[in-house]
Amino acid sequence: MRATTLLLLAPLALLPLLSAGRPTAPAAVEQSARTYTIDPVHSGVLFRIEHLGVSAFWGRLGGLSGEFTIGEDGASSSVKVSIDAAAVDTASEDRDKHLRGPDFLNVKEYPEITFVSRKVSIEGETYTVTGDLTLLGKSRQVEVPMRRIGEGETPMGRRAGFEGELRIDRRDFGMNALEGPLGTEVRCILFFEGIAR
Repeated sequence: MRATTLLLLAPLALLPLLSAGRPTAPAAVEQSARTYTIDPVHSGVLFRIEHLGVSAFWGRLGGLSGEFTIGEDGASSSVKVSIDAAAVDTASEDRDKHLRGPDFLNVKEYPEITFVSRKVSIEGETYTVTGDLTLLGKSRQVEVPMRRIGEGETPMGRRAGFEGELRIDRRDFGMNALEGPLGTEVRCILFFEGIAR
């Protein structure tokens, strides 16, 4: 009777050895969507406009804030950005003062430029973001192709970065000053880096 019992229990004693080589389930499932807070020090907007029909100059807008969420699909991804309109820099103090005035950005009345996504489509590392751009109190729907440059752990914490391009007609937002000497199309290069929450 005792020998029979030992024979029956022997396979049970081998179970820990048999299961040792099997992969175990992870302690926690990786987060399917992650939200990042925009780091203003590593984010901005470059803009380009034609001058006198013979050249172009570039400027920069800083003061970005907001957040973006990267999900497994477009439905779980989103972007919300606010830009300090007064943080304009074209390497000319007089020109920057003019741009902040009522002819252009009118920062006293409209201190922020905002973008809020409505829809995100993902194909590889390209995110096509459709949303509402609000400038000078007027909102227009725009589409911005964004490229995810990278995402992962860094010496400064978990981060992710994107870059994209947008072209707008400034007249759509009521910015009509100096039409002729200055072009009406504004090309914008957006870049932002986020810190995981």
